[in-house]
Amino acid sequence: MQVSNNYAVINRWLKDIIDFDNGKIVFLTIRYYNEVKSEEFLKEEVRWIMRVLNRRVLGRHWIKNSLRFFIVIEKGRYDMYHTHIILNIRDISLEMFDKKLKDIQDIIRYNSFFGCKKIDSFPTHIRRRMYAREIFAKEVYSDKLIIYLMKELDFKGKKVDFSRLVTCNEIYH
Repeated sequence: MQVSNNYAVINRWLKDIIDFDNGKIVFLTIRYYNEVKSEEFLKEEVRWIMRVLNRRVLGRHWIKNSLRFFIVIEKGRYDMYHTHIILNIRDISLEMFDKKLKDIQDIIRYNSFFGCKKIDSFPTHIRRRMYAREIFAKEVYSDKLIIYLMKELDFKGKKVDFSRLVTCNEIYH
């Protein structure tokens, strides 16, 4: 009984945050060469990546109607973090989204920065973006997403604790 109640609570939350019923839901994973040790750094990094992605997908007026998403910050091995972004791409085809994603991967990847081996020669704001290694995207369906979230979220009695999830409103504001 408790599991089905949690399932319903998560389903309702997803509908509110990313308009779960309309559009395609995509699960992005961002891994870093040297996984990051700070949640604040990750939030700033996701803000930058999502601004670039929104601009590529929606054009220069993306701020008025950005893609809705939330992030899950996970602790990996050795207390280092990586992120998962769950994103509603609306009516955009997965092929077009993948193409846009590959465009921003070239911006983010270390190898795209002139093939230079000397990291210290770059300004700090560029150097910190060189750590991003790979971004994977795959379409995800409601049941699997809710099951994933049930593993990631904390349950305190009858309440679901969503504090580990960061919404797009929290990232942009």
